[in-house]
Amino acid sequence: DRMLNIEGAVIMNASLTGGTLKLYRQLCSQSGYPTLTVKERPDMILNMPDILKNPTYTWREVAP
Repeated sequence: DRMLNIEGAVIMNASLTGGTLKLYRQLCSQSGYPTLTVKERPDMILNMPDILKNPTYTWREVAP
């Protein structure tokens, strides 16, 4: 299994009805590594949609 690497933004709630990102995956052969990484892209800030300019984030780490 491979780690999911994202560069840019992850948009959940595009329809404004509520949205969450739930990852139900694990790396089978390696423990201690994240299954998802998101790398910021500062060059995308100028083209950001208005809905993303005032985001609200809720982070929660859940032990496997």
